[in-house]
Amino acid sequence: MKNIRDYIEIYKFGNEKNYKALEEGDGYIFPSPINPIAVMHTKEDAKFIAALSFEEGQPRGNHYHHKKIEYMTVLTGKLHCSCYLLENPEDVFEFILEEREQVKIMPGCVHTMTALDADAYAIEYSPIRYKMDDVVFL
Repeated sequence: MKNIRDYIEIYKFGNEKNYKALEEGDGYIFPSPINPIAVMHTKEDAKFIAALSFEEGQPRGNHYHHKKIEYMTVLTGKLHCSCYLLENPEDVFEFILEEREQVKIMPGCVHTMTALDADAYAIEYSPIRYKMDDVVFL
């Protein structure tokens, strides 16, 4: 049986404007509710990019993709993430994604995200172009 944790990877970005670290690492994020700044290298070529807002307490997602890999990076706020596989829905992986953190979600993983405490803003990117027939909403 597949394990949900094999479908999720979490990364953390720096919080300093350090160009040497930028050359060698993933980048940095300065969270701000008014003017967040994100300077980052993508882990894969980005063929889809979205700037997203999450309203506090309002779940977004509750879907999975057949092919699309998603990288979600939190610029401000906190997201409660709930993930599971259709083959094993009782094995739910829940975690909090905070400012400067990024999650990689593999195809086949059902994911729902909800802003906690206040609205949250994030950047999503994928090495796969968005196609409507790739999304399965539940």
